[in-house]
Amino acid sequence: MLSANTEMILLYWEIGVSILQKQKQEGWGQNVINRLSKDLKDSFPDMKGFSPRNLGYLKRFAEVY
Repeated sequence: MLSANTEMILLYWEIGVSILQKQKQEGWGQNVINRLSKDLKDSFPDMKGFSPRNLGYLKRFAEVY
């Protein structure tokens, strides 16, 4: 169980870092987070936590750590 939690936290951190990098490179705005949310939900329909609000939290998580 601990291993699964660790992997999930790493996934969330990597998504946040990816959002930050793309924003710096391409000037992504809030609209892109909405599109990314939809793409992730479509690609991983069984996973939860990819709402635009949660992606914003992942971005902040990556900024802090």
